[in-house]
Amino acid sequence: MGRGWPMPSHALVRHCTAQRSDGHMSKQRQPKQANTPAVRPAAAPVPAPMPAGQATVSSKQVAVTASQFSGPIPPPEILRMYDEVVPGTAATIISWAQTEAGHVRDMERLAVEGELKERARGQWMGLTIGVVALVAAVVCVVLGSAWVGATIGGATVVSLVGAFVYGQYVQRQDRTNDPAGEDRSSGKK
Repeated sequence: MGRGWPMPSHALVRHCTAQRSDGHMSKQRQPKQANTPAVRPAAAPVPAPMPAGQATVSSKQVAVTASQFSGPIPPPEILRMYDEVVPGTAATIISWAQTEAGHVRDMERLAVEGELKERARGQWMGLTIGVVALVAAVVCVVLGSAWVGATIGGATVVSLVGAFVYGQYVQRQDRTNDPAGEDRSSGKK
């Protein structure tokens, strides 16, 4: 062995001791690695040779910690850790969360406004159709076609009332089947 540091005699064959699941100690023999010089840093002490037949037992404890959070902003201790790595990151995360919350509020506002406009447009269209149909029914009756006028007027009124009643029924069903469990008509949850 002319290369590297001289290897002590106990490094040729190492004895490892492990505790088995039944509580007994067992020795395992590990052969030396061939043609590998033992390189040690200058500050590392050379271990003393182990007397034959003796084994040392060492144990190591490892603790694993897991945590989780919900929402866009992490807890303060995690924000502090981010700031330690990259200064200003906590402020950036909080600013991002505020911007994102503002965006969500804007989108919800636009959705509500769009729904209200759609309802109003539907009501105006229904009113227009109803007025036109009733005017047509009156014109038919005046011109001497009473059955045609009655059919147009009756069908128009029945269909508009039916659509209104059905729409109210569907809205009531949507409220009672709301996934949030919120009944908007009574304000109860």
